Amino acid sequence: MRPSAAVRRSSRAMGLRLITTWSTLYPDGRLNRLLDLARLRSLGPALPVAFGCACASAGVGMRETGAGFAYTRLVSTTSAALRLMRIGQTDAHAALAKALGRVPMVVEAMTARTRPESFTPAMDIAAMAQQYPHSRLFRS
Repeated sequence: MRPSAAVRRSSRAMGLRLITTWSTLYPDGRLNRLLDLARLRSLGPALPVAFGCACASAGVGMRETGAGFAYTRLVSTTSAALRLMRIGQTDAHAALAKALGRVPMVVEAMTARTRPESFTPAMDIAAMAQQYPHSRLFRS
């Protein structure tokens, strides 16, 4: 389906940009290998993977990385909501604060798992329900 492919392409494009920028600012041989693989396959790492690699390169711990990534996604969603919906800044920030309050518990549950998982059927179904959009407002 188009939306799933579009989301995957966008995530990989943003991931490649993040790793390219990070490795330019903070050179790390491990990231060079990742960039070489991305160029060879014309395929960048998904944004969450790239974020994790940049954090690992900086010596950031797993819990802090998870919390940081959750923060970036929640803030991005709130920013989009402010531009697309009738929601004021106070209400948007209140919703953001409420969501951020749950982040430590969610990150703790994720890091307690023995292996990472990625299973989002509700998101995939929602994306398939809008399979023919003609334009995208935001890549993120």
